[in-house]
Amino acid sequence: MAEGSDPRVIVNAGASYRFNHWRWPVEFGGSVRHIGDRYLEPDNLTTLDAYTTADVYAFVDISGRDLARLELDNMRVTFRVRNVTNKVYAAWSDSTYPDQFLLGALRTYEVAASARW
Repeated sequence: MAEGSDPRVIVNAGASYRFNHWRWPVEFGGSVRHIGDRYLEPDNLTTLDAYTTADVYAFVDISGRDLARLELDNMRVTFRVRNVTNKVYAAWSDSTYPDQFLLGALRTYEVAASARW
């Protein structure tokens, strides 16, 4: 294998469902990402282990009239949890620094809002 080889297996999958019949439409979803083993050196002796992470989210679309802001078409509020299993994993490394690894982010929580007018 080449130096700093890419994983042989990468899998991304996601799904969501939107409830449009509620006063404020809500979408729930999630995604899973799997990265297979990677090798740091051409001799394949240093392995970055495979890992799997999962994210979940919910979008809520609020009408501008419900916010007393008629100039807004709607406001989308997003709630997201990344790496829900809190998996510790090596996301990246470089063969010129074989004793240093970039760890992937642990579980994080996000809240965001965006408006359309």
